[in-house]
Amino acid sequence: MGKKRPKRMKKDEWHRLISPYGWAPRKLAESQYPKLFENIPPHKVLWVAVSGSFEDILEDDIVGGVSIIRWDENDLKHGCPFNKDQYVVFMDEKNSNYVIVEGPSIDDEHWLSNPPEWLRNAQYYFYDENE
Repeated sequence: MGKKRPKRMKKDEWHRLISPYGWAPRKLAESQYPKLFENIPPHKVLWVAVSGSFEDILEDDIVGGVSIIRWDENDLKHGCPFNKDQYVVFMDEKNSNYVIVEGPSIDDEHWLSNPPEWLRNAQYYFYDENE
């Protein structure tokens, strides 16, 4: 896995993704995946899930997280064909109009034989892109 590469996202875009559900994770429709993840081949992405809040900010100014579940045929031989890439979203200290998205990081759910149950049960979230 490569180095964590911080990326900037407009605060308004992040707010649309997490509002009004806060820290309850939900899956995004493919058309609403954040643009900064467009380099991941779409045929490999199973789900993108987000959660977060500007009202209930965590330690270190963390305002959310992104989990990407993707298919990795290279890990099929190990019995773990699904990978979860985890990103942390926090406030941009230099520009209050942006958040910083940092990752991917590897956690105990990175190599998976099946997608995690918490995500299989998460609801889809659709927002009005014209708002």
